[in-house]
Amino acid sequence: MDEEDILWSLKIISMIKEGQKLRVRSGHLDVHDSGNVLTSVMRWIRNDNRQTSLTYIRNIINRGINEKCDKKALQEALSGLNALKVTYATDINIVARIIVLEEKIQYYIKYGKCVEKLQPQDKR
Repeated sequence: MDEEDILWSLKIISMIKEGQKLRVRSGHLDVHDSGNVLTSVMRWIRNDNRQTSLTYIRNIINRGINEKCDKKALQEALSGLNALKVTYATDINIVARIIVLEEKIQYYIKYGKCVEKLQPQDKR
């Protein structure tokens, strides 16, 4: 995946609206409205789920940060992440993962580098 693909995916993430769900097809994100029974059945058949979609988003964000992508593109992706938090508000695990991604983006925008790895505390 090159920088253009990363920017393209970040742009798609930025366009996500509340209530929309994601699926990954051929290595790219696809956004669709939820609430349709047929869509729900098709997501189940194709094994589309929020964990898979969020793993893809995490990989895109990490690559965007690690490859020093445009900060504006990452900033714009925050709006889509906020929409996903609303969509999955009842799934605390997904919301927590989204918050971590938001914090990573905000740290990168502010400091221009990846979040420092946490060091284990001394056990005395």
